[in-house]
Amino acid sequence: MKKNKGFIALISGTIILFLIIYGFLIVKIFNKEQYHFENSHSIEIIDKSSSNLVHPSGIISTEKHLILTDTGLNALVVLDLDGNFIQQIGSLGSGPSEFNFPTGICFFEDHYYIIDSGNHRVQILDKSFEYVSEVQINDFTFDNVGYTDIEVNSKGIILSTRVLVDSEDAQLVYIDNNSTIKPLKNNSIGCLTKTQTEEILFIYEGKIKEKPDYEQVYFKKAKIYSCFNSKIRKSTSWRINTSLSYCTFDICNDYLVGLRPNGTCIDFYNPEEGYMYTFPIVEYTDIWDKETYEATFYDMCNFEDNIYVVNNLGTLIKMTPSGDTK
Repeated sequence: MKKNKGFIALISGTIILFLIIYGFLIVKIFNKEQYHFENSHSIEIIDKSSSNLVHPSGIISTEKHLILTDTGLNALVVLDLDGNFIQQIGSLGSGPSEFNFPTGICFFEDHYYIIDSGNHRVQILDKSFEYVSEVQINDFTFDNVGYTDIEVNSKGIILSTRVLVDSEDAQLVYIDNNSTIKPLKNNSIGCLTKTQTEEILFIYEGKIKEKPDYEQVYFKKAKIYSCFNSKIRKSTSWRINTSLSYCTFDICNDYLVGLRPNGTCIDFYNPEEGYMYTFPIVEYTDIWDKETYEATFYDMCNFEDNIYVVNNLGTLIKMTPSGDTK
C-alpha cells in the first residue's frame, strides 16, 4: 500500500512539474512578441522646399542642428531642429571637405566622422566643419555604396554595411587609432548606435529567409551585440525579444527604438520591462505612405524626446511625443 502511495505521489509530482514547465514555455512563447499600437506621437512632414534635401543617407542630431549626408548633393546638409535649411557643406570632389557619395555620419569629441564612399575614405571635420584629417579605406564591399554606418569611440572607428538583400555582402570592421583595419563579423549586419558609456551596439539578424513572392526579405531573430574595441559580445544591457527586422535603430531615453523596413512602423522596446509598443508611421502620413515602397534607405536620430526619420527620397518627418507612452 505504501508503495502504491509513493508511486501515486511520484506520478502526481511529475505531472505537476510538467504542467509548470509547460505553462512557463507557453507564456514565454506567446509573450515573446507582444506589442500594441499606440498613438504616442504627433507627426510633422518637413517639406523638401524647406530642407533642400535630395537623396539623404545618414542623419545625426546636435543640440541645435540636424546634420545629414546627402548622396544627391554629394555634401552635408545642416538643418535646424524644425527641418529648415541652414547651410550646405562641401560638393562633389576628392579634396578636403569634398565628397563623393557620402553615407554614414557620427559625432565624437567635437569632430564629425563622415563615410566618403566614392573616395574610399572617412573624412574627419571639426565642429565648424573644417577639414582635419582622413582615414583611407580600400576594402569597400560593393560598388558605389560600401559602408553605410559609422560610430566612433575612444578605441577607434566601427564601420558597417547595412545590407538587406544579400547577407554575404554585409560586413562589420574596426579601425584602430593607427588606422589598422580589422574585419569583425559578416552576414546581415544591421545599423550602429552608441550608448553613453561608449559601447557601440549593432543588430545581428542571422540568416536571411527569402520569400520569392515578395521583394522584402525576412530574418531570423534579431540580436543586439556590443563592441567596445575589436571584441564582440552579446549585449547584456540591451536586448530585443522579437523576431522583427529593423533597418535602423537608436536609443531614446530608456527605449531601444527600431525602424522597420520600408519605414512603416517604429517599435519602442524597453529591455528591462520587456515591454514594446508600436507607432505606425504610414497610418498618419499619406505622403510617406506613397514613398515608403519606393525608397530604399532610411535612417533616424533623436534629440531629447523628438525622433527624426528620413528616407533617401528626401522626405524627413519629425515625431513629437503627444502623450503618455507607458
